[in-house]
Amino acid sequence: MTISTPSTTFNVFKTNSGSPEQEFVFEKKTPIVAPKDSLGNTNGCNPFTVDLTNKVALVMRGNCSFIEKAVFAQDAGAKGIVVYNNVGGSLEAPLVDETVKIPITIISKDDGENIADVASQGPTFVSASKDVYATFTNDKGGLMAEFSAFGPTPELDMGVSVSAPGAFIWSTYPRKMGNYITMSGTSMATPYVSGAAALLKQARPDMSVSEIRSVLTNTAKPVEDPASKLKASPYQSGGGLLDIYNAVKSRVQIDPPVLAINDTQYAPFTGVVHRISKDDIRWAIRTLKIKNTDKTKGLRISMDHAPASSVTMFNTTGMIIDSILNVDNDAAVLVDTEASAKNTMPRVFSLDSNQYIAPGMTALVTVTIASPLGLDDNRWFYGGYLNFTMQWSGESTKSNYVVPYAGFKGEFNKVPILAPKSSGFPAIVNSDGDFIKDVSKLK
Repeated sequence: MTISTPSTTFNVFKTNSGSPEQEFVFEKKTPIVAPKDSLGNTNGCNPFTVDLTNKVALVMRGNCSFIEKAVFAQDAGAKGIVVYNNVGGSLEAPLVDETVKIPITIISKDDGENIADVASQGPTFVSASKDVYATFTNDKGGLMAEFSAFGPTPELDMGVSVSAPGAFIWSTYPRKMGNYITMSGTSMATPYVSGAAALLKQARPDMSVSEIRSVLTNTAKPVEDPASKLKASPYQSGGGLLDIYNAVKSRVQIDPPVLAINDTQYAPFTGVVHRISKDDIRWAIRTLKIKNTDKTKGLRISMDHAPASSVTMFNTTGMIIDSILNVDNDAAVLVDTEASAKNTMPRVFSLDSNQYIAPGMTALVTVTIASPLGLDDNRWFYGGYLNFTMQWSGESTKSNYVVPYAGFKGEFNKVPILAPKSSGFPAIVNSDGDFIKDVSKLK
């Protein structure tokens, strides 16, 4: 959409309207204002006392639902409502119901504050054409989306195998609803993965489903975590961003494709040349089978290790925190390597990771993975990537494969599931969050 004043004009990225029946389209310039509600707030969570007839209301996100904001705005006569984010991060179309009769969209925190500022200085207008599109830079491109699935299965297996583009995807849409739309979510990422699997099956028709999954995982490219400057946790990204070209050209099969460390044993660190502690630590041993599927060329392999961000869902008392993505949380969610010692990262050792594999043959690589020494037990999930460099005989180029691994530092079966009884939870509450002590009165 376009914002204009007598002296300036600029474009702003917006989400789709929260109501498919009410497209956020204003072909003519329409006044946009940042009104305060009856309590003097800018979030629009109370009735407006000002007349918003034939205007678009700009309000801040938070404190109440999108539906409430929209209804208060339309009751004051508004033709539409723009909600600007109250935090940084990605944007999603607001979910509303049939009570909302005006178009509603979301914009970024910075854009919203900018519009509010110019609107406070004089007449400001918004226009949004149905048939005019603009290109915007996505500063989150190439990074894991904040809404992406996160975490292990209840058995501490990796729930994610591979990642694919799924945020702010320009895609087709039903014709009666505009033909094209920008959307985010699994519905956007899944076609990439399923299409890649189909291409791989076409190129390698003898591959089984499990082999396709393995190849897509091991030929992916790990994604960087900007908060820690390490790689994103395999619990969130799997092997990384899918690379179909590498998958089709793959000449290696790795079994298992991922290493689920689960709980780690607590014992003296033995079995490798390197000793990193005189004390008992938590560690695990896993063995990989690496098959050279090229029947005419031998393969030389070598391995190094890239640790990923350690993450936690528990504070120091063992309670679950509100969000693993809230880097301002008091629980120190992500390990920042600039502020933390290297002992907050896992370490990997192997005595047989550098070897030659004959054409069509299989070799075993055993790795010892030591959980981070500097992290508390029963709070932290850790992980990383085993990076294998492969070079076939007579070839100058090298190929890269990854094996993601992840585990829990401690004994997962001892982590509290429910809050202590003294906290009052679990509890039955009403829509305002108030405790309902006498459930017999519920209808």
